[in-house]
Amino acid sequence: DLRQPLQITDATFAWQDGFSVKNVTVDGNAGTVIGLVGPVGSGKSTFLLGILGETDVTARHIGIRQNTVHEGFAYVAQSCWLRRGTVRENIVCDAEFDARFYEEVIRVTALKPDIQASRFACCSCRFHSVVAELF
Repeated sequence: DLRQPLQITDATFAWQDGFSVKNVTVDGNAGTVIGLVGPVGSGKSTFLLGILGETDVTARHIGIRQNTVHEGFAYVAQSCWLRRGTVRENIVCDAEFDARFYEEVIRVTALKPDIQASRFACCSCRFHSVVAELF
């Protein structure tokens, strides 16, 4: 039933080294937030990366509505990954610059205080400064 944003039935998400998360069933209803909690090494990241297609997957059924991915599906990794470049380059990557998207990313990631606290005097310089210089 793809009226539900997320449906997973009897799935296994596995890495090449053999670690796997088995027998996962999730029914995500519209408008809900699903959080994963558990001890270190219990498979939270494996499960989420599996949904994103980063692991080997076997399942009776996995259904993710396309608009779910575009409107409200997110994965925040435990480890920060930044490429050497400016704040703007790390947010935009290789995409066309979209000012509204850029400002929204700054807002939802709460980066503005970090950027404003940087050692650069003018705001526009801060957004174009190299990430390693800010943190």
